[in-house]
Amino acid sequence: MNIEQFIQQHVSRCIESLYGDTDGSGDISVTDALLALQGSVGKISLSDSQVTAADVDGDGKITVTDALLILQKAVAKIDAFPVEK
Repeated sequence: MNIEQFIQQHVSRCIESLYGDTDGSGDISVTDALLALQGSVGKISLSDSQVTAADVDGDGKITVTDALLILQKAVAKIDAFPVEK
């Protein structure tokens, strides 16, 4: 494996682990879904990195749908987000 392949592999892992992890804890939990929900209704402002993590349906916006998908993944109802497919 050359250095370019090594970097690409590790960057891909970092990007994939980002989806749904709105609080940046390294895990996808109910807290992540709550933050996405609060951001979607304007109760809180999300940082750019939180918006990137929370947009799990890939439509460029944070909506209640994103919050629901994050919650579903947190409780193992789904295996992957639409943006990962």
